[in-house]
Amino acid sequence: MEAGSQRPKGWEGTILVLNATIEALNLAKEISSITPAKAVFGSVTVILTTIKVSFLLKPDVSALVGPAPAVTIPECTRHLCVSGPVDNTR
Repeated sequence: MEAGSQRPKGWEGTILVLNATIEALNLAKEISSITPAKAVFGSVTVILTTIKVSFLLKPDVSALVGPAPAVTIPECTRHLCVSGPVDNTR
């Protein structure tokens, strides 16, 4: 990219970044000699491709931007979120 040019903003820029990342992961998967690494590269590529397709199918991505909705944890599952020893006597 030339020094005076600007990166595209908005979803066009996001698609360009996703494309570049997917291509880099595909290249890494091809040249890697470690089987677990190939599996990870392939899995991440699938996830990023899914994200890219969702952006392409929904041109109005303004709904994706903004504050996240509040999440409440039901009382019956709160004990599952606590780290540490689990009391199984309930």
